[in-house]
Amino acid sequence: MAGAAQKGNTQTMSVRANDTYRISCMTGMSSDRLSGFMMLYQPLVGGDGILVYLTMMAESRHTTALEHRRLFTLMQNISADTFERARMRLEAYMLVRTFRKQGKNHDSYVYMLNQPMGPQEFFASSYMCRMYTEAVGEKQAVLTKGLLCESAVPVDQYQEITVQTRNIVDDDFDYVVYPDYLKDNVTESENLVEIPSHNDISKNPFEKIEIRYSLLETLI
Repeated sequence: MAGAAQKGNTQTMSVRANDTYRISCMTGMSSDRLSGFMMLYQPLVGGDGILVYLTMMAESRHTTALEHRRLFTLMQNISADTFERARMRLEAYMLVRTFRKQGKNHDSYVYMLNQPMGPQEFFASSYMCRMYTEAVGEKQAVLTKGLLCESAVPVDQYQEITVQTRNIVDDDFDYVVYPDYLKDNVTESENLVEIPSHNDISKNPFEKIEIRYSLLETLI
């Protein structure tokens, strides 16, 4: 019984400005997952929770042990108590795991960030659905699910009228550039550059730019 009481006291000790921290985040977050995170988790963990999580993610790029004073300053001088409450809400939804090593003059913390659930996984969880519906109401919950889980826009009943590349450029060209879905319509046989379409390329806009610039660099 004494051990259980000691554990409870340990967990309720508030972090201090001179306590140090390091943050572990295995992977970054795609733009799609970030959109889902903001729409799904903000009603659950609050604005402070979102702020703490995203600031921790940014800070995970380095492994240097720094004082919590830095975190508080980056987040517009939020109080240690506000930070602690936000962190515990993140822990409740399995977004953060917290480890502490007590020291003589200060404690050392390690925060491990977990990826938020994607929309499909989120709405497949009866618990997460219930908590989300309680937070935003049934109407908004249904709307959010529709926005995040909608499939690609169907085009099966449409006729494609895309102008082919060879019809809008003059005959003096070095390369024929075309999207992959028009591959069968290209009549030229040399100096072809195929561009991956939206279905076969990352949805991250920065990765799209990098891939397409790399294609151009191979031609220079």
